[in-house]
Amino acid sequence: MKFVELKNSIAKKIMPAYLITGNDRYLCFAALDMIKKAVNRSMPDLNEDILGENATASDIAQSASVFPFVDQVRLVLVNGFSGKNKTKGKDDLLLTYLKSPSEQSVIVFFCMDGSEALKPYLSLITQVDCDKLDPESICVLIKEKLAKDNASIEQAAMNNLIMFCNNDMTRIMGELEKLISFADGKQIITDMVKEFVVQDK
Repeated sequence: MKFVELKNSIAKKIMPAYLITGNDRYLCFAALDMIKKAVNRSMPDLNEDILGENATASDIAQSASVFPFVDQVRLVLVNGFSGKNKTKGKDDLLLTYLKSPSEQSVIVFFCMDGSEALKPYLSLITQVDCDKLDPESICVLIKEKLAKDNASIEQAAMNNLIMFCNNDMTRIMGELEKLISFADGKQIITDMVKEFVVQDK
């Protein structure tokens, strides 16, 4: 699914496993944050296991099989997955787990650049595409950010901001913070964008 579909999807149902990939790092981290909030743990320190890229399929399956303490759901975050430590001749415990996952765990594979090693599991994992968004979708996210900060921007200024930043949400949000600060309660206008935002050539 696309990043913009994630919010509605997790509101209906949280899936047992996600893969977050894409070339917009802001969206990748926003997707991860969205899933963490949806899992809604009161004791994240006890109910979150963070594994590195060298974690084996067995490590991930075993971690996801642990019952949460006090909370309803446990989060297993896998930062990258190299698949290097696969034991030949052994049953793939991760594949077995994903075919019949626990309702008490959510696995998130955080692999912004993708992972060839996850190919055998992709049919059992919900993929979240965090590649750059189209201008219309970016406008929605900008307006959400402005609403939180009690700020406003004229449409032409927003169009210029998106164009100058080449649809990159990391840059857009950083530049937007500066523009909100400079505007100091006034509406952000096109001249401000042209003056303070360096155009990405």
